[in-house]
Amino acid sequence: MCGVCSDDFQTGELLRRLPCRHAFHATCIDPWLTKKCARCPLCRTNCTPSRLKSPGFPLGKPRAIVSPSHSIDERGYSPESTRNMSAII
Repeated sequence: MCGVCSDDFQTGELLRRLPCRHAFHATCIDPWLTKKCARCPLCRTNCTPSRLKSPGFPLGKPRAIVSPSHSIDERGYSPESTRNMSAII
C-alpha cells in the first residue's frame, strides 16, 4: 500500500523506493518529496537530493515495477528487499 495515497499497489504500476527501503507510487511520492516534505512519509528518513544514492532520484525514472512475482507488504517492503538490500522490487 502506498503511504501517500493509501491505495494498494497493482501489477504494472511504477514505484519509487526511498533510501529507507519504503516503496510508493512514483506519481505520489515525487510531488511529496519535491513540494511538501523531503522526508519519507512513513519513517521520516531524510530524502534530500544530497542524501539520495540512487542516480537521478527523485527526478529520474521510477526504477521498480510491481509484478505478480514480487510482493510488497503493508509497510512498502518486498520480502526480497529484506534479504538483499540491493534488490529492486
